[in-house]
Amino acid sequence: AITIVHRLGDALARLANRSLPDLLAWPSDDGAVRVVGDASTFRGLVDVAFNQIRQAAEGDPAVLISLGKLIGQLGTAAQTTDQVAILRDHLEMLARAVERTVPEERDRRDFAGALDDARTKLDRAPAPP
Repeated sequence: AITIVHRLGDALARLANRSLPDLLAWPSDDGAVRVVGDASTFRGLVDVAFNQIRQAAEGDPAVLISLGKLIGQLGTAAQTTDQVAILRDHLEMLARAVERTVPEERDRRDFAGALDDARTKLDRAPAPP
């Protein structure tokens, strides 16, 4: 699970630096547009990447700590205040999951360190140009 968290983080960091289209269009063989659909947003991609992992990892300190560290790292790649806010939302959901499901105090302290570091990185995230 931790390897998956790292791979998702790499992909999301690359996407944070790109402009995502609002719509996608798929042409037929003759070039006429046949299907138009909404493109994924950064929030949608982060939700898909993190929600199920956070939910499945409840009670697993190693995965929860890794996810918290990753969110902080993504803060350094964030390009907009919206991206930072999305990451902050996920960090707070993660903190609540740890409060609910991690009974070992030492594990909670380890997570608290990762949480503090991630919050600091999000606070220092670059301002948009």
